[in-house]
Amino acid sequence: MSRLYFLKQLRRADVPTRDLLHFYTTVVQTVLEYACPPWHSGLTIAKSDLLKYVQKRTIRIVYPDAYYQTSLIVAGIVDALRKRRDVLTAKFVKRQVRVVKTARFCKPVNRDEKDRL
Repeated sequence: MSRLYFLKQLRRADVPTRDLLHFYTTVVQTVLEYACPPWHSGLTIAKSDLLKYVQKRTIRIVYPDAYYQTSLIVAGIVDALRKRRDVLTAKFVKRQVRVVKTARFCKPVNRDEKDRL
């Protein structure tokens, strides 16, 4: 079953809006951003628009009578998907650089150097 279908069913069951938003951030948004650092830079505009469409559709389910931008502000989703992917990618790169710098100090010693010590 689709996550959006399940969200619609929750909406029909009169689940509170904050719970619907929690469902969105934990179930839908995580899928939209899953493993984005490797594929974000190669994302085409068309694919990016598809991701944005899913978010718009989800927000429309949660806030059926409000405008998209207003709903984002009310929901506390200030960052656009693209901006969030940029931030996640930057964090990923910083972590990788830190790991590479740390790995330099963990290199095994050459046997020739070991014998000299």
